[in-house]
Amino acid sequence: MEKLLLSEHAVGEVLSLGRSSVRKLMDTGRLPGMHIGRSLRFHVRDVERLAEELRQESPQQSGQPQEPTGC
Repeated sequence: MEKLLLSEHAVGEVLSLGRSSVRKLMDTGRLPGMHIGRSLRFHVRDVERLAEELRQESPQQSGQPQEPTGC
């Protein structure tokens, strides 16, 4: 059976982020999280959605040229 919930550490591994960045994403509402006892868990679908949003926000990383900004 595939995991439905990921730990804070696992989310950081998937998104290549540190623990504080994962917490900041949760605190700002970009990544919904839940407490189960003292542990923080994130739904896999929410992590996948956020990964896609981050990919779309970073066109240079996906090989697309970025529009130059004004001088």
